[in-house]
Amino acid sequence: MSGPIALEVRALSGPAGGVVRYIRGLLGGLLALDSRLALLLLCDHPRGLKDSTRVRGIAVPPSQTALRLWWDGVALPNAVRRTRASLLHLTKPSGTPFKRGLPPVVTTVYDVIPLDHPETQTVVQRVYWSIQLPLAVRTATHILTISEFSKRRISERFGVPPEHITVTYPGIAGVFSPPAEAAVASLRALLGLDRPYVLTVGTIEPRKNVDVLLRAFARIARTVPHELVIAGRWGWKVRAVEEAARDPRLHGRVRFHGPVAASDLPVLYGGAEVFVSLSRAEGFGFPPLEAMACGCPVMVSDSGSSPETVGVSGTLVSPDDEEHVAGTLLGMLGNSTQKEHARKAGIAQAQRFTWEKTATRTLSVYRELLGGSLPHVSLPA
Repeated sequence: MSGPIALEVRALSGPAGGVVRYIRGLLGGLLALDSRLALLLLCDHPRGLKDSTRVRGIAVPPSQTALRLWWDGVALPNAVRRTRASLLHLTKPSGTPFKRGLPPVVTTVYDVIPLDHPETQTVVQRVYWSIQLPLAVRTATHILTISEFSKRRISERFGVPPEHITVTYPGIAGVFSPPAEAAVASLRALLGLDRPYVLTVGTIEPRKNVDVLLRAFARIARTVPHELVIAGRWGWKVRAVEEAARDPRLHGRVRFHGPVAASDLPVLYGGAEVFVSLSRAEGFGFPPLEAMACGCPVMVSDSGSSPETVGVSGTLVSPDDEEHVAGTLLGMLGNSTQKEHARKAGIAQAQRFTWEKTATRTLSVYRELLGGSLPHVSLPA
């Protein structure tokens, strides 16, 4: 009997984010398609495995952040060899110079943004990704990525033949759907949101262009009654955001909410009049599609993968042109017919992205690398 498919899930032991959503969505999709698929989760800490009761998992030390390169290059490969896995799927792009004895390696490379936009990274991040992304590509037998935009950039930057890269768009969880009016009213009361609001969601860091959104909103703040709600944790290089938020025109009109509970996020999306994402580059970008699924019109950057994912249902703007952003946002807020059309079109667009489709394409790659068959858990006699 062949060994299990080893799924590296180190991200599950850290804060919630796009990679965590990808792992949980893919895992759910794989098990929904094939409940007997032999999977083995490999994480760096037991806390990352506590919610994965349907699949066996192993905590592989060390878990210290300072030893991340050691974990990627030595500890994890050694664990894979010990388990005699038939295939390794790395959900956090990494690689190792010590490939001897490893099974075929599938690596999800979400994007090459750390290399394309190093100015948006901390020094530690720049060093880490300058080592790991090239090594991840060299280690991989096959690469998965999450948009055609990312596939093109991976191929261009590393010279990988396009046939060695498969696009598996992530899915949008079923909890993201238009909320009931009562739920929106209840959440607004709980959060003290007594004005209509414009929403953005994500870690506050340079690539997200939150400072541009603040300056654009300041231009129209005295024309509209809305509040700007910024939901997400503070990240790095945030001085420009702090300075933009001190604009007197924004006094009492901006709310830095911090991270949002998963159960509240669909309602927060659904209660917003417009969702805005001005990210300079995204490999995929969950929040705009989640907002669309919840019936919220969206405005997104015209760069990166955003035009590809939102399709004709979203409004595109130049992410660094605050005058353009301000004018477009003002037009959206004042046009109820446009908002209603965008709401309906957005729901339909978001429904195209399912974890079942993600898992189906992923399984086809597994199958090809394993010679046409997949490992399964034996049924009791």
